[in-house]
Amino acid sequence: MISHILLGPGPPGPLPVVAEPTYELQHPVAGPGAGSAADRLMLCVGCGRPFVFTASEQRFFAEKGLNVPPKRCLGCRRERKRGSGGASFSVTCSRCWRPFTVPFPPRSGASFTCETCAAGARA
Repeated sequence: MISHILLGPGPPGPLPVVAEPTYELQHPVAGPGAGSAADRLMLCVGCGRPFVFTASEQRFFAEKGLNVPPKRCLGCRRERKRGSGGASFSVTCSRCWRPFTVPFPPRSGASFTCETCAAGARA
């Protein structure tokens, strides 16, 4: 639980909006394989709220070869993964001529088939 961990010195009032971590928690995480890893307080570029990049997450990132720490909190990462923040582009079905959307910019001259027509073609 984070409530008992003291944060390092920082500016009074709201946290500044920056993409890089500005504070680190003072107590390193103990345990096997912890090494010098400590929980880091990061600032989310999506919502602007602080979040903790835990020592275990840091180890996971290192094991996977990910050298850049996350820029978004878990909630914003999940929201982004769901694709709700992504753009959609309007196209027209080449069979029924109904408009629908795709999550990528259409290429010039490409034909598109809506889900209804595609399901009919598979049946």
